[in-house]
Amino acid sequence: LNVLSTALQQRKLPLRSFNLQSCSITHKSLYGFNSSLINNNYILKNLKILDLSGNRIKEENCITILFSNNENVLEELHLSDIEFNLESFFYSLAALPCKLRRLYITSIKSSISSSISGGVKLFFTKTQLLEILQLSNANLSNDFLRELCEGLHSNMHLKNLDLCLSGNQLESFIHECASRFATIPCLNTLDISGCGKKIY
Repeated sequence: LNVLSTALQQRKLPLRSFNLQSCSITHKSLYGFNSSLINNNYILKNLKILDLSGNRIKEENCITILFSNNENVLEELHLSDIEFNLESFFYSLAALPCKLRRLYITSIKSSISSSISGGVKLFFTKTQLLEILQLSNANLSNDFLRELCEGLHSNMHLKNLDLCLSGNQLESFIHECASRFATIPCLNTLDISGCGKKIY
């Protein structure tokens, strides 16, 4: 990947989509690769789809660096088997020029709790373009879900959001916040399949 990163820095043509699914990428090589993407204007201003799923990414800065340049146009991002904390990830994204329309995150491996609160709500209050959000089998905590719910309720920009929370244990959250969850204004479709044994 390091050799490819070096070559990409010299590329003089646009690149719209890149798939690096299940490539056993290390933190160092991915950070270098993503740095090369944002430092090449031909790529930065054209890359809209990036698939990094199947790579056990340990640190969020490997991903958030993609949004550090205001001229990024990344619209679709795929992640799975990641090992960093989602609360911290969204806290970082909230402070960056993120233009994502479709975000797919599945199979979170991290069990590290975050000392950061409010970042999830902040991101989902501010995001303006999101159309699809998938957080499947992500071991989402009730605190995360409450912030997600409140953020989407407060968002004045989103109109038609497809939300997938399948494979998460949602029983206690739904029992506690059902009315608030069910009345999120921007929801277009909602998938909570495999969410627990007793939803009543």
